[in-house]
Amino acid sequence: MRLHGLGATVLLLSLASGTVGADEWLGWRGVEREGRSESPTGPTEWSATDNVAWKTAIPGEGYSSPVVTEDSVYLTTAFLVQSYGHTGLLLRLGLVALTGILAALAAYAVMRRAAHSDGDENGPSPALLIPLAALTLGVCAIVLLGEGIMEFERAAERGWLTGSAAAAMALLLWPLARRDRRSLIAAGGCLVGLSVVVLVTVPHGARAFADGPASVKSAFMYCVIAPPGVIGLFLLGAGLGNRTVGGLMTGTGIGLAALLAGLLAINVLREAPDTAGTLWAEYEPAIEWWMALAAIVALAIAAWVRRRHQESGAAAVAVVLAGALSAVMAPVALVELVISRSHYLAYHFGAPKLLPMLGWTAVIAVCAVGLVGAGLAIATRRSGAQWLRCAETALVAVALGLGAGYFAYARYLPKSPWMARAVVCVDRESGDIRWMSRCLEGPRGQIHTDNSPATPTLVTDGEGVYAYFGTPGLACVDTRGHVRWRCIDLPFRSQHGVASSPILCGESVVVLSESEAGKYLAAVDRGGGEIVWRTERGKQVHEYAGTCRTPCVLDIAGRRTIVVWGYTDISGYDPATGRELWTHQIGKLGDRNNPVCSSVADGRRVYLVGPEASMALDRDALAGSEDPVVWERPTDEGAQCASPVLCGGLLFATSDVGRAYCLDTDSGEAVWTHWIGTQHYSSVTAVGDRIYFTDTNGRTTVVAAEREYRELAVNDLEELVYASIVPVDGRFFLRTEGSLYCIGTR
Repeated sequence: MRLHGLGATVLLLSLASGTVGADEWLGWRGVEREGRSESPTGPTEWSATDNVAWKTAIPGEGYSSPVVTEDSVYLTTAFLVQSYGHTGLLLRLGLVALTGILAALAAYAVMRRAAHSDGDENGPSPALLIPLAALTLGVCAIVLLGEGIMEFERAAERGWLTGSAAAAMALLLWPLARRDRRSLIAAGGCLVGLSVVVLVTVPHGARAFADGPASVKSAFMYCVIAPPGVIGLFLLGAGLGNRTVGGLMTGTGIGLAALLAGLLAINVLREAPDTAGTLWAEYEPAIEWWMALAAIVALAIAAWVRRRHQESGAAAVAVVLAGALSAVMAPVALVELVISRSHYLAYHFGAPKLLPMLGWTAVIAVCAVGLVGAGLAIATRRSGAQWLRCAETALVAVALGLGAGYFAYARYLPKSPWMARAVVCVDRESGDIRWMSRCLEGPRGQIHTDNSPATPTLVTDGEGVYAYFGTPGLACVDTRGHVRWRCIDLPFRSQHGVASSPILCGESVVVLSESEAGKYLAAVDRGGGEIVWRTERGKQVHEYAGTCRTPCVLDIAGRRTIVVWGYTDISGYDPATGRELWTHQIGKLGDRNNPVCSSVADGRRVYLVGPEASMALDRDALAGSEDPVVWERPTDEGAQCASPVLCGGLLFATSDVGRAYCLDTDSGEAVWTHWIGTQHYSSVTAVGDRIYFTDTNGRTTVVAAEREYRELAVNDLEELVYASIVPVDGRFFLRTEGSLYCIGTR
């Protein structure tokens, strides 16, 4: 066996015996203590200012839990190196430039007709001015703000949805600007074709409809795919003119629209929240109903003024602007109302964020160009009607180009900023940052907003600190911040990002990676960073999230074994060779299961908790061929992300939405259940006779480790928290979104 100094030897011996010094926390959940502190006591009450030994701002972005040694605290972080590559920047600039041209042309065409209602008959009809202005405003808003509002990196479906909406709206500008039969037929045919393209390009293919044809997810997919085709049928019916053909097209469109509306309404009503405190009840719309109502009232006032003062150009401009705003805001407010009533939609859309593609400077520039176009139209004399026709032709060309370009950009082109990954070392006593070692670089990747580019918890052997970041790789940094080695052949690709932490076993660092990029378990040499073995698991994985459960090392039937709890299996592997020793199919423990929560074990059993069931497995029976299940119990709203903890013969866990519960380890029966708050991702921690549940808002609920629910305290840091509490020597080390806290007296 290769040794790395006396300290590492002592540490490895202690790991082999299953014990770790009480004053250290060397990896995920304390390296086999699985969230339990060896200290008999810990803080019970604290706040952002009270009972805090020190607080240190951590630069960058990361959700990894702290690792604590005798004198240091280690975390991972990631920070921006380059916003966009040269290609990405040029593409963004090009799209913004086209958006500005579109705004100027549309403003020219609309305001020319609004200011001169008796102008050229070839200009757009006054009745079409408001939808023309609204669609232009909508396309510009989607291109400029869509990537930020929809957070393309959170899920592949978001870029697909946004690009589809922009392309459909751009196509609709065609018949509005050029209102002849040929334009209606051409635009209608293109919209029907767009529906086919949108269907073919659905992310994840047929898996998008895996929940069944009548599910909320499938209904959402229909409502993205079908509308361009439905509108296209209407336009074809109007353009063809023949009563039979036109009536058939129009009737088909009406029928499909009614079917879609009914399907979505049924699903939304079925999922309407009726329990206070549930996750989807917290959706905060960007546009409230009163904002849309105010825009409609403004339109009514402007229309009344326009009617009283027929020759007023200012009144005409006010009508168009108010009409465009109300035509955009009212549908958005309605859509957000639907989202807030659906668990699936609210979870995946989250709270909207106004983050422009190239910053607010680009938005201001596009608005300025649009105003120039409007001013030019108002200043142009009536004899310049030919300019209006040219503007309409250019408007159609730019709209079609922008719609196609943005669809391709949003759906296919990489948009991830380039980020550096680093290890941060903090002095355990003072909280001062000793060093920050930049060890790996790569694109941020497609990462759910509830995750980060630096989420897996570090692991250390006393001389090396091992940090895993998914596709960017695994790196080893020494205790002075010098990079020893990097291993970059560990790909992971999932729309939720990576969360499985590395573990130590013998001379290797072991990483589990199951995603669209491959399904494998790998061991990397601690000394040089070479891959010692890589075992393809070949098991079923979650269709888009992969597997983010951290494996563990246990003695199974007298043999040291790497135990992997996968999506539907639990399997054991030889630490020396990676050979599969045994495997059992145990099911998903819930169809909604997104595999993050890790297993816990005592001397007799391994415990698995899922969103819809919990299970206990006999440790020794795992190595055999017989069914190892000791008990299995259904669970209503069970754990999905937060790992549970064992304490005093009881199993404590919490669901994502804050349903804390306690199970008897002998029978699996529920001892108590209690709603304690909102979203919970942090794993549950036990110190002495107290259990700590921390939600994402930074509020920690302390309860007694007893067979009846007894709340001891509620402590609020008033910061976002995704990491878990690390209890060491009577203190807590807790990472928030921007800081590291040491809680407890000095």
